[in-house]
Amino acid sequence: MSESVQGFWVRQFVVIWLGQLLSIASFSFGLPFVAYHMQDLGVKDPDEVLFLTSIFHGVAPLAFCVAAPFWEVMADRYGRKMMLVRSYLGAALVLWGMAWSPSVMWLIVFRVGQGLFTGTMTASQTLMAVSTPEQRHGLALGSLSAAVSGGVALGMTLGGYTAEHLGYAEAFFVGGCLSLASALLVGFFAVEKKAPPVADRQSLGKGEAVKRAWPLLVLIALCSLASHIDTAVWPLLVQKLNGGVEGAAAILGSVGALASLAGIFAGTVWGMASDRWGSVRIGLLCSVLAALLCLPYLFAESIGISPLYPAAFAMAFVVAGLDPVFQVWLSRNTLAENRGAIFGFAFTARSLGWAAGPMMGSSIAASTTLTNAYFGRMAGFLLLIPVVWWAGARVRRYQQEKERS
Repeated sequence: MSESVQGFWVRQFVVIWLGQLLSIASFSFGLPFVAYHMQDLGVKDPDEVLFLTSIFHGVAPLAFCVAAPFWEVMADRYGRKMMLVRSYLGAALVLWGMAWSPSVMWLIVFRVGQGLFTGTMTASQTLMAVSTPEQRHGLALGSLSAAVSGGVALGMTLGGYTAEHLGYAEAFFVGGCLSLASALLVGFFAVEKKAPPVADRQSLGKGEAVKRAWPLLVLIALCSLASHIDTAVWPLLVQKLNGGVEGAAAILGSVGALASLAGIFAGTVWGMASDRWGSVRIGLLCSVLAALLCLPYLFAESIGISPLYPAAFAMAFVVAGLDPVFQVWLSRNTLAENRGAIFGFAFTARSLGWAAGPMMGSSIAASTTLTNAYFGRMAGFLLLIPVVWWAGARVRRYQQEKERS
């Protein structure tokens, strides 16, 4: 690798990494505390808060599934960099709209807008993948997940403080300003280059590329579902353990920040581990550990909030070895010219799990107890184990067919 090529991808990596860090921090300033904001807007019944919170978290990924094909066409026409800047500007407008929202209905409307006009992770992954040498994909995409975790830590720490002392609307407003900063950073300093032709592989159409990728897309969807089952439940569990909403945002922010610190270095660690030992082994290990780490949450009402700090840290470290590693696995098994489309399908798969998870968790919690939602989360991670084996076998079969052809 020449010095100029090495310098380009490293500079590009830093710009995209910082842009994604600020972007995720912008969302983490307000979104994790939306259940408390709804109560501040006048919704007092606990079951209604749980239902509306699950609706709020579920509509954005569904909206993204609708909008993603359109943005894919726009990316092919105008470039991935422009789509990334567009998503950051859309996020800024959406978050400022949430800051203005006078009712829960308007919050949900702007949440739909988030799904229609953002999608920062897919755009940044695609731009990162086409700018990074093949042998560095594990490190680059794993480190991008570390930017996500770092953004969550930064956003939840400062966002929890802002929400507790200034107000929830103010937290959303500051988040919008961070998204604007991401747009300016990437707009001025990122450079898009076309992916070089791959001479040693036969080019595939998008249909064939999707056919080969679909086992990994199923895996990504299931991983997303398991990871998001407690999205609507967790803030209300913290509120219950705290004895009320006052002070709950600060606790939620501190637990979330601690958990995200694990993800800052875990994404890079697991990405490098997948480079060395393979995605199947890492996926199996992390699925088993994630299921076991659901146990402390099942007994949260008996043991209190304090033991959940280390449990959240460990869970975040382990989950960072799932979706990011699956993304690396997907990238390695997709030709460069098809990565934009396949990453779009991957985000659609993730979005379906992201939408279904909160609905499933809130249904379990509403019919039983808040902590029982973690039985569903444990089952989801356990189900990942055979699916990882199955996906690995299918990918190996496709590779063998390619070698014979």
